[in-house]
Amino acid sequence: MEKLTYLECLVRAQLKIKAPKKDKVNPRFKTSYCSLDSIYDAIRIPLAEHGFTIRHTVVKDGEAYWLETFLHHSSGETLSNRMPMFVEQMTSQGFASASTYAKRYSLCALLGLPSDDDDDGEGAEAVQKGAPACAPRPPMNEQIKREQLSAIRS
Repeated sequence: MEKLTYLECLVRAQLKIKAPKKDKVNPRFKTSYCSLDSIYDAIRIPLAEHGFTIRHTVVKDGEAYWLETFLHHSSGETLSNRMPMFVEQMTSQGFASASTYAKRYSLCALLGLPSDDDDDGEGAEAVQKGAPACAPRPPMNEQIKREQLSAIRS
């Protein structure tokens, strides 16, 4: 039997992984996304068939929490990434919610999976302009005009 490298096995597993189902809706923004269950349903069997397993651990660094996700292979090789956890409330529920969110995005980043509706860079563009990424844009009649902004700045 031919012994494949870590990356050859990962490529073969990724060819078998179907995009996770966007089975949840964000009620605030009316966008669809993949639940953690949907992601695991899509990846678990193809990864296992090619010698991979997933492991998560939470790391505290100062006041910050990070989720570290490991993609272990039967060859002994491992690939990992770290995702910041933004815990809004230091309760069990708040911590679990931040952990679930980080797991979803960490797994998708590690395996190159789609997970959300594509906003075509709208969220990143809003951050660059100084607005929070999750803030919806105000209606046009409530937006400040360039002339007004220029006057405010001067």
